[in-house]
Amino acid sequence: MDWFSLWWDSLPMLRQALFCVAVPATVILLIQTVLILVGFGGGGGDIDLSGGVDLDTDFSGTGGEGLDFHDGLDIDLSGSDAASPHSDMSVASLFTVQGIVTFFAVFGWSGLMFSALGLWGWAVLGLALFCGCAGMYGVARIILLTSRLAQNGTLDVTRLLGETGAVYLTIPSKGTGKVMVQSAERFVEFDAVSEAEEDLRSGTTVRVIDVRRGDLLVVEKAD
Repeated sequence: MDWFSLWWDSLPMLRQALFCVAVPATVILLIQTVLILVGFGGGGGDIDLSGGVDLDTDFSGTGGEGLDFHDGLDIDLSGSDAASPHSDMSVASLFTVQGIVTFFAVFGWSGLMFSALGLWGWAVLGLALFCGCAGMYGVARIILLTSRLAQNGTLDVTRLLGETGAVYLTIPSKGTGKVMVQSAERFVEFDAVSEAEEDLRSGTTVRVIDVRRGDLLVVEKAD
């Protein structure tokens, strides 16, 4: 190992620091990639509670008789676009485990490359920081696009037009509530609005008459 000690001692302190960042981050990134390929950690390393809430329920009665939850509550924390109109890029979506590890890996290796080109120390750090942020953003975009592609194959919200469901959270006359509509043999929660002048109370049977802004349903009271 004398050759390694001689080589390591010959490096400037900046390059030593960049190696200490790049190598561990790359190893962790490779482990994450392998785990994803074999079926673990496919959620992007973060916990997203913005997805839909799926309820395996039976609706007993109509109007104000309410909901009868027979089969329990099945909560989907997968970040599904099918039940949330707010699935675009956000600051929180950047800071996943994969994104942070990618940042350090790209930061380290790009810094070593710029240092090898003979650039000044602060210029190396600035360019490496930019490359790291770009890598983290790219990972977040890939995770978002992958999620959308997966969901596009499982649920087409426009197919809910004409379907009936039940109000889950009261829909005010000028505001947004939530409804439960059956889709693919399960009940899924959606944000919903109504054009009626009266509030639609929880448990009211409604019909989907339009879809706005992706997954926002427009409903009316069913006869």
